[in-house]
Amino acid sequence: IGQTVKEIKTFLKLAGLRRHPNIIGFTPNLKTGFRGDEVESWLQKHKEVTQYVIVDDGSDFLDHQKDYLVQTEWDVGLNWFFADQMRDILR
Repeated sequence: IGQTVKEIKTFLKLAGLRRHPNIIGFTPNLKTGFRGDEVESWLQKHKEVTQYVIVDDGSDFLDHQKDYLVQTEWDVGLNWFFADQMRDILR
């Protein structure tokens, strides 16, 4: 909920994701409004990314993206439960 990149990086480090708090960008807002398309567009432009996790409170993603999704709750944001899921995906 309205967290800055700095706050998110701090949280990830505290959650034990010291190797992976490298937030390198955000997805574009496409006219389709479909989050899966936005993630796909971003990944196509960043071929160097081989390991990632999607953190979003929505569920509108492509089937092949769902294994990388940590679906948060809009009214909660990041918490330790979601951090554990993120850590599992990045391992």
